[in-house]
Amino acid sequence: MRPFSLLLSLKILFVTTSALAGIPSWNQTLWDPAQGIQVSPTVLDELAAEPAIFVLGEEHYNPPVQEAEAWLLDRIARQVPSKDDFILGWEFLNTVDRFAIDEHWTRYQKGALTTTEFLQQLFPAGPASIEYAPVLETARTYHVTLIPTNLTRTQKSPVTREGIEALDPALLPPDFALGGPLYLERFQAAMGSHPLPYPIENYFAAQSLTDEVMATELLKIPSRASRLLITGSFHGDYRDGVIRSLERRVQGLPILYIRIVDASGMTVQALQEFMVHPRYGAVADLVYIVNEPQP
Repeated sequence: MRPFSLLLSLKILFVTTSALAGIPSWNQTLWDPAQGIQVSPTVLDELAAEPAIFVLGEEHYNPPVQEAEAWLLDRIARQVPSKDDFILGWEFLNTVDRFAIDEHWTRYQKGALTTTEFLQQLFPAGPASIEYAPVLETARTYHVTLIPTNLTRTQKSPVTREGIEALDPALLPPDFALGGPLYLERFQAAMGSHPLPYPIENYFAAQSLTDEVMATELLKIPSRASRLLITGSFHGDYRDGVIRSLERRVQGLPILYIRIVDASGMTVQALQEFMVHPRYGAVADLVYIVNEPQP
């Protein structure tokens, strides 16, 4: 059952028509793409009032997108049944760093680290990724449990070179499965313009591995706690990738995929067409739009 169908029983007020025309402002609006209608943000309040899994599909390093993630996190965290059990997973964090992340997160929550210092501790080899400051500051406000959900590039590199069989068996998630044919089809199209030194199937195996690891790690803490995962949008679009991986493993918790879209580089028509693909269907359960599209 499509989790977004839960909204129908909640009798949430839809606030525009399905024509998607004459919208005075698109910025910071929430949409049900399958229905082609704008919905009230109270829909998030209703869904978050019971334990659930929320996945935010993002464009990396885009400040308006990360600000939207912070807003969505705040809206959801306000309603979750138990703030102490709210789990936040982030694609950028690797499981090998789990103990260091826990230590730095504890210090950050106590005020011993500034946000910039905390980001520098998380990513000592690169830039501080200050775009994510609003997300982390919001997470600190609600005392969420921050967890890593990914493998390092080094750990995944044998898969890219030689296929999934080359992965260290200790790193393979239980019941591992490659993504489906439509996911592969979209992946091949996305990678088509890149010259590849290894077979495309190996890169897809590494992509699927990331999905499977993120799903496994997000569910590892054995409770019915609400959870939120921040990941690149390709991992969740069309309820594929990590969403499929979660669906295979979770019982009793609805899964809602929210795609955050920066509309500034799109026309209104392109934005409308983006909502529902003729072959793959609705891009997400909900779409949150930042910035205004071009006429």
